[in-house]
Amino acid sequence: MQRRAAALALELESFRQALIAAGGDAPDPALVKIIAVPLCKLVKMTIPNAHQKLDEVVFGAENGLDVQEHQHGADLKDADGNSFELKVSVCTKKNRKCNFNWNIPRGKIAEVRRFKLLASVREKTGGGGAILRVVDAFGALIAEFKFSEAFLLAYFNRLAFGASGNHNLGCTRCRTCDGFHRLEKLRGANDIFALAEPWKVDWTAVFAPTAAHC
Repeated sequence: MQRRAAALALELESFRQALIAAGGDAPDPALVKIIAVPLCKLVKMTIPNAHQKLDEVVFGAENGLDVQEHQHGADLKDADGNSFELKVSVCTKKNRKCNFNWNIPRGKIAEVRRFKLLASVREKTGGGGAILRVVDAFGALIAEFKFSEAFLLAYFNRLAFGASGNHNLGCTRCRTCDGFHRLEKLRGANDIFALAEPWKVDWTAVFAPTAAHC
């Protein structure tokens, strides 16, 4: 059975590469339809909570991280027990916006909401951080943004609450330079934290609206 599994893995990867080589902005729907049902059946048999864990399984295997099977708390952990939140968003020629939604506790008392929010950030990213990946329709990496636990705690401690239960860290891809200006601005602030100089972060600029296009 292990030999068959290894052969299947090689064949699936070969098929995936052929889909990519065929070009286009997305896989051929006719080809996808042929393999969709048997592939979904196999995935459901082998991956707990597959509909929520596929990205974690792939990223974890490629980066030496363990997938956490529960649906709350950290997505991944390393050998030292550090926690990582993984978020993946698909960006295409037609849909150039990437969405990285972070759950914001609801409630009428702001202090309680803040306490719960920061507790969830610690639970999801303790010792590690958040990894936001922008991919194309084939899953190929376009951009990756990493934010430390320390930066995220400082960011969400200053975030103004609205009525929404989500806060989107994402943005629209620039049509001029193909960059992600808001996420790049956040990465710059995170880099200042990495230098142990958090007092240098201009939080007014961080939370100011960012133009999507050059």
